[in-house]
Amino acid sequence: MAERILQTGSLSELTRFLKQCRCRLLDRMHESQQRVDLMDYLIRKTEKQSMK
Repeated sequence: MAERILQTGSLSELTRFLKQCRCRLLDRMHESQQRVDLMDYLIRKTEKQSMK
């Protein structure tokens, strides 16, 4: 997709496309980080339970 946009010569359209891709990647990264945080929480919680 980026190559096609670049071939048209529209740098502003390419920049917009790349920014959108970056935003989607960041969204996925944040979702993954939330899952990791939840796993860390569950691990700590189960470790505390096992120490009782």
